[in-house]
Amino acid sequence: MALNVISHTPEIYATGVYRNQTLSMIFNKSIQPLTVTWETISVHDGTSYATVVGSLGTEWSSGTADGTVVQATFTPESNLLPNTKYVVYVFGTPQSIIATDGEEIPSTYSWEFTTGLETYDEDTASGTIPSGTIPSSVT
Repeated sequence: MALNVISHTPEIYATGVYRNQTLSMIFNKSIQPLTVTWETISVHDGTSYATVVGSLGTEWSSGTADGTVVQATFTPESNLLPNTKYVVYVFGTPQSIIATDGEEIPSTYSWEFTTGLETYDEDTASGTIPSGTIPSSVT
């Protein structure tokens, strides 16, 4: 079975997304953390196609009994622009994230979302949570 993105935050076409939102991608099977790189995941301004600078990471998903790594994350280095469309790319073969069983994503997966005006402050829990973009600290 090929490796695939099975869910992500924010949702496809989400609007009002916090400008400091961490993006997450969940895969259908365990991934090799060292294959989550700038060659395999990219975030771009949807208008100018400028690359968004940030940090990539991996986490195990609470949905797995054995604690395997099935989630990749992207945290922007600075706040995203307000009211701006962004596109996320998870590239397929040949520059794909690789599952622990050696399978790769067969083709590039992408989705877009649009930011709102607000940022989320975890310390004060200020801001309104847009539909489909619940920060991990609230769940």
